[in-house]
Amino acid sequence: MVTKKRTQFPEPEHRTQPWVVGPRADRTRKKILEAAKTVFLERGYSGVRVEDIADAAAVSRATFYVYFPSKRDAFLAIGTGTVEGGIRLIKELEQIPAPATREALERWTTSYLDLLDGLGAFIRMWRQSAWADPDMEWVGHQAQLAHARRLGLQLDRLRGRSVGDPALQGLAVVSMIEGIWNFWRVADTSYTSDEIVALLTVVTEDLLR
Repeated sequence: MVTKKRTQFPEPEHRTQPWVVGPRADRTRKKILEAAKTVFLERGYSGVRVEDIADAAAVSRATFYVYFPSKRDAFLAIGTGTVEGGIRLIKELEQIPAPATREALERWTTSYLDLLDGLGAFIRMWRQSAWADPDMEWVGHQAQLAHARRLGLQLDRLRGRSVGDPALQGLAVVSMIEGIWNFWRVADTSYTSDEIVALLTVVTEDLLR
């Protein structure tokens, strides 16, 4: 059953025993998550088994279960990284004084593209595959809406006035940036990062007028 009362991104469960926090354990956990991200992107959430993640990470199933109770918790651990990245983007935007300069917007746009280079493919996969777990789908949508609203409110602040619902405004900007990033990275194009940043900066400037 979909739990529609939940508004925060669900925290993954972690094993507390027998692994001990430390550099070696951190490396193993990171290796498992990197492998999980790869196989999730290749096969989709529903097409991945714990064995697939363990094989890709070159660890045993037993080692996987030392760190995560299930593939869902590994998936959520990766998803937590996307939420944290979005929070950092908003905080960076909050530090830009009004009226925003082109240089400040260029730095923020660059940060956004850097985040997408690391997590953008997973964000797309989440939206396509989370339907296999209705609870995750619902909470993912809520997290996306909350991020979009915070973004829209900051754009209103930089503009000095509101142009409508902040969440819709934020969704429009997110769709624009992620859509262009997706085309740029997936399609065989000759555009440079400087050209992409310059375009997105100019369009964002227009939105702030």
